[in-house]
Amino acid sequence: MASPLYGSGLRLLECAQLRVKELDLNLLELTVRDGTERKERVTVFSGSLRAPFGAHVAIGREEGYTRASPTRPGIRLSGRRGPVVADSSEGYYQLDAKKPTASMKNQYFGDVNDFGKYGVLRALADAGLSIGVCWLLTADDAGGDGELRRYLSKPSRWRNYDAGLYDILQRLQQPGVSRNVTCADKWGLVQGATFFDEILTDNIDQRNDYFRTALAALRRCDVLFFDPDNGIEVPSTGRGRRGSAKYIYWSELHEAYENGHSLLVYQHFPRVERTRFVPFLADRLRDEIGAPRVEGFATSHVAFFLVHQAGHSAAIEKAVETVQSKWSGQIDIWPQDQGTVNMACSRRRLV
Repeated sequence: MASPLYGSGLRLLECAQLRVKELDLNLLELTVRDGTERKERVTVFSGSLRAPFGAHVAIGREEGYTRASPTRPGIRLSGRRGPVVADSSEGYYQLDAKKPTASMKNQYFGDVNDFGKYGVLRALADAGLSIGVCWLLTADDAGGDGELRRYLSKPSRWRNYDAGLYDILQRLQQPGVSRNVTCADKWGLVQGATFFDEILTDNIDQRNDYFRTALAALRRCDVLFFDPDNGIEVPSTGRGRRGSAKYIYWSELHEAYENGHSLLVYQHFPRVERTRFVPFLADRLRDEIGAPRVEGFATSHVAFFLVHQAGHSAAIEKAVETVQSKWSGQIDIWPQDQGTVNMACSRRRLV
């Protein structure tokens, strides 16, 4: 039990509730459910544990507990909670569906993660690239906004990273100003950007229509930014399933890239060392998409992955230099030092 705590950055309760179907032993990924703020996240799984965990699954199959049902509880890793169902028919270990959490919502507009996000987008726009923003927006719920706007009350600490952006976002401190992603367009947060802000649901037909319409609306943009709540898909939540609005799917990224766009993708940051996770996902994006280069932008909480089209590389390199210069100490960029993955921890982070 101690090994996944260390290797995957799990809390004790998360480890105690771990189930076989939350593991992808082929890609060495682990899906954590009901984590911080009840969010689902994906973290890395130690390769040294592949053999013992695979053996555990094999034993379960021999005992006839490979399929869970109301009368067959399945294999449990910890004995604490819920059925564990081992099924490698699709090349990974799936899990029963988790309660959905909020995807990108108006109520989170302007929080500290947005500050860094708009900083990266503005650097790309200033480098001469046209930006298209696909929010993957869902309806607001009754949840809170995470209290992540306190940075707007601390200009001496935050304003120097991008004074113009900071001054605009401070409008959210004024009475009567509503939090809405449409403000990004109205306030000119990203010069010349095109925004697609239709509502996305879990329904598969609506999702297909959504992406057809989005790609048509953003077809003239050089860079498409996808802003899902959790990031790239996980094996347990297929397109059209409950909670799928929280993710962008590989097939959708492929289509956007094949249409000639460079891609910027939001990814919720798991509780593992960035030196492991950022290179891992950047390499997978490069291999899956077939891009010549992928940059990772990492803050304390989230990451953004920039997938190059060859024709945009010169402008992207200029934008990366801008982020390195203006956001040093808040945003780490991978790869660093001519391709090494030594991403030193900064003392000050987005909090």
